[in-house]
Amino acid sequence: MKLTCILAAALSVAGGALVAQIPGMRVFDESDGYTATTGYIVNQDSSGFIWIGSNKGAIRYDGHRFSVFDEHNGLKDKEITQALPSTGGFVLLTPLVNAIAYYHKGSIVNEDRDSLLRQVQHAHLNSLVSDRGNGNSWLGDTRNRDFLFRFRKGKLEKVALNIAQPFSLQHAYNHQLVLGIKDQGLKKYNTLTHTLSAFRVKEDTSLFQGLSMMGFSTHGQYIAGYNARQQRLAFYQRKNGDELSLINTREVNLEPKQLIVDQHGCLWATYKEAGIHYWGPISKINTQTRPIHLLPTTVVNHVFSDREHNLWFTTKRKGLYFIPVAQWQNYLRLRKLGFPSYLPTFVSGDRLGNVFFGYENSARLGVLRQGRYTDFPLSPHMSEGVSVLSTYKNLLCICSPEGHLSFVKQTKKSWQVTQQLSIPASLKDVRTGWDDSCLLFASNNGGFSVSLALPSTEKVSPLSFSHRCTAILPFAEAVLIGTPHGLWISGHSGSRFKKVAHAALRQANITDIEYVSDQIALVGTMADGLFLYQWKHLKAWPVEVEQDFKPGIIRQIFKEDSSTFWLATDRGVYRLTLKGRKVEEVVHYGFSDGFPSASVSSLWVERDTLYAVTSGGPCILPLQHQRKNAPYAVRILHASAGDSTTYLPRHIAHSYPVGNLSIGFSAFAFPEAGKASYRYTLKGYSAHWFNTQNPVANFSALPPGTYTFEVQALNPNGEGGEPVTQMGITIHPALWQTAWFRFLVLLFLLLLLGSSLYYSLWKHKKKAFAKLKQKRKLAELELEAIKAQINPHFIYNCLNSIQFFAYQNDYRSVGQYLDHFSALIRQTMELSQRMFAPLEDEVKYLSNYLKLEKMRFKERLTYTVNIPENISKLRLLPAMLLQPHVENALKHGVARHTEHGKVSIEILELSNHWLQVHITDNGPGINGKSPSGSRKKLGMRLSRGRVKAYNELFQLGIQLRISPLCKVPGAASQGTLVELLIPPIHYENINV
Repeated sequence: MKLTCILAAALSVAGGALVAQIPGMRVFDESDGYTATTGYIVNQDSSGFIWIGSNKGAIRYDGHRFSVFDEHNGLKDKEITQALPSTGGFVLLTPLVNAIAYYHKGSIVNEDRDSLLRQVQHAHLNSLVSDRGNGNSWLGDTRNRDFLFRFRKGKLEKVALNIAQPFSLQHAYNHQLVLGIKDQGLKKYNTLTHTLSAFRVKEDTSLFQGLSMMGFSTHGQYIAGYNARQQRLAFYQRKNGDELSLINTREVNLEPKQLIVDQHGCLWATYKEAGIHYWGPISKINTQTRPIHLLPTTVVNHVFSDREHNLWFTTKRKGLYFIPVAQWQNYLRLRKLGFPSYLPTFVSGDRLGNVFFGYENSARLGVLRQGRYTDFPLSPHMSEGVSVLSTYKNLLCICSPEGHLSFVKQTKKSWQVTQQLSIPASLKDVRTGWDDSCLLFASNNGGFSVSLALPSTEKVSPLSFSHRCTAILPFAEAVLIGTPHGLWISGHSGSRFKKVAHAALRQANITDIEYVSDQIALVGTMADGLFLYQWKHLKAWPVEVEQDFKPGIIRQIFKEDSSTFWLATDRGVYRLTLKGRKVEEVVHYGFSDGFPSASVSSLWVERDTLYAVTSGGPCILPLQHQRKNAPYAVRILHASAGDSTTYLPRHIAHSYPVGNLSIGFSAFAFPEAGKASYRYTLKGYSAHWFNTQNPVANFSALPPGTYTFEVQALNPNGEGGEPVTQMGITIHPALWQTAWFRFLVLLFLLLLLGSSLYYSLWKHKKKAFAKLKQKRKLAELELEAIKAQINPHFIYNCLNSIQFFAYQNDYRSVGQYLDHFSALIRQTMELSQRMFAPLEDEVKYLSNYLKLEKMRFKERLTYTVNIPENISKLRLLPAMLLQPHVENALKHGVARHTEHGKVSIEILELSNHWLQVHITDNGPGINGKSPSGSRKKLGMRLSRGRVKAYNELFQLGIQLRISPLCKVPGAASQGTLVELLIPPIHYENINV
């Protein structure tokens, strides 16, 4: 069995004395931001801040930094004796004399800002106590009479007391004030009923009446007092309201300066000259209890135990002392076992219940057995101290740094040295040899074999390896030797050593080697991690670890069983559960578990207890209790944007633009000494989590929106989890970013665009209207020209007919013709003044015209006009649009016949409400020969011109088709068909 030891760095004399007394203690001074030369009373508020009254002001600590509040913040007297937290986030600050003030939400409020504070005009030392039951703070001085001041919820008020004698304010709990009244001793005053009553003490009332100094637990359950006349300490427990039961008394030779009962019921006594006594829980003090004397050269002003049981000591000119709870518990375990104050350098055991400790520059062996520590002297040649401890059969092999060996055997009462040897080298490692008949040593001069069965002159024999060794491990057919420059292997003694073939192990600084099985070794390195080496097949593999495993320098490997291995490193202790090449579980033990330092040089595990030697002192850690690796709860301290700062926020709101948003937070992880790690994210902005040790998160130029800031502390293994602290953030949009502003802008743009479009369309319409008016004028002129051509042509034909009747001397017909002609001329004049006419007027006009033509053609003309009853007679048609086509049919169709000329007019309404007009004749057809072909062309041109003019003027879309009947399916073999398609015409269509 073997253990490797790398000695811890030597501490300074002063520092060594301090740490040796309380391993793990830290001292805060100016380099840490603690500026006070004298500290007074320590308190903790509901948020977790530590508040310290000092000669440099009120000092607040959040686990990362100290904040000082002094005259620059508004204090009239910066020597603050106490900063007492009150309800609502207020902290009442009492100076040495007068000028009280309070802190609230980042600022100091003094008497200039709050005139009620001027009520306090004490000329003597202020005393301040807090009633934890209701949050009231009571303020008095050493010569109170008739009244006290009560501070609650930021308000100071004067409270009259019905007491006629001077009294001192001692304690407050649950509306009860404990007062020390001159010549009457300790009394209780009820602030609700304003009654004064005495405590009932059955045992030795004279002892109680003579108490000159007292300390009270938080809720007044326990009282410790000092009777100067009898030089005794008395310990009481309060029962049934006013009854005090004496627990015990102890005679003391030194008068305490102050008795302090912390919130966990433990008694501390400070002294004027120096030092402090810790008595432990008052409820457990008995006649056998001996106080622990701490800081014998330091003047301690106050002791405070926070909510996590961490200890704080204010001192005079020596800074602020802090002991984490785990280190304090470890220290108490060491004191209970009887450990000395000097530092061990090595720990080992024999698997029989004995745990051994070796020390630097000390010829002593420490043995811990059955809960008791004992020191045994070694021979003088071991004065350099102990570097390696190991067991060999029933012997303990003790090695010094200079190569001296002592083999010690346990007797009934002590340990006896049986043999002593020397090896010309500095020993680094020792192992039992191949067949359990010898020991193998690794040293700075190579490897050695020592057989206790041989004569003394032949016991020590060198191995065939003369380089510097750091570790050695024998197997059945091979020996592994670790060096600062790689791993070597050979057969039995005398065989040649050679470097292993694995690239990493050829170069690594090997620190320790341990058995995994009879063929595989676990190899630890200085900076390259862990490896498995199979010596029989000369193969090596790095150990696979899924977790974030960064052990740093591996100083020792300890095998607990076939699958559990422990590593002593410069980053604490790791327990590994190994399965094959993989590590299934990693558990880390470090400073938060009670190690005085994370730099561990040696360890031993025995019966569910971990024994470790660190650079700060020893640690004994029971493993059966449930380890608390849960991270601390994080508190958001402030959120700043520009000149605005919100303290202890749950939600903040700012208007855009915000610029830089700074969020400060703390886990109040005081044992981490400002090195707590965090991870945070800003939901709604990014899904990424950021890891940091800086307790401030900064965000720049956040856009408007709603966000959630989340932060959590990481446990010692670097893992995050519950609890997660959240803070809501709302960035209100600027005026120009609001929805209604955008709506107004959009509406304005739409109105502007609409106006632009309207103006553009208006201008276009105006131009189009101008063009249309011009076009209409031209169309009207053209239409008038057409009408001017139609009317003379028609009148000419009528006059020819009248002349014809006159030549025939048919004056009766002339008269009839003239009557019809005059009516037709009157209709013509009316219709010529109108663009459109109802269908009824157009039919009447055609009927008069056809009657005239019938008189002229007589039996040669037959005509029909067919209009269905369902067609409205009020439908509008272009005026005189049909007459020219009927006239063409008579002139060019019927006039060619000597008899049986026919003209047919048919008007139909199509499904789309268009009018279909058919004008047919039985003349020779449009392609037939006509003596008046030029006139026929003129009539057709005039008709088409009228249709075109109406279409351009009114966008009607009238269609005109003239075709021979021979080409019309199912029609006669000759004749002409004039087809007009006229859309529905309404009055709004013709009002251009």
